[in-house]
Amino acid sequence: MTRLHHVSLLTGDAPATIQFYTKVLGLRLVKNT
Repeated sequence: MTRLHHVSLLTGDAPATIQFYTKVLGLRLVKNT
């Protein structure tokens, strides 16, 4: 896989999940609702 269009998640720990996806996987957070 070379690209993802978007990822949508439900989580009990939003800050930890955001940190994982942005810092570890290198994804960009576009919208947080």
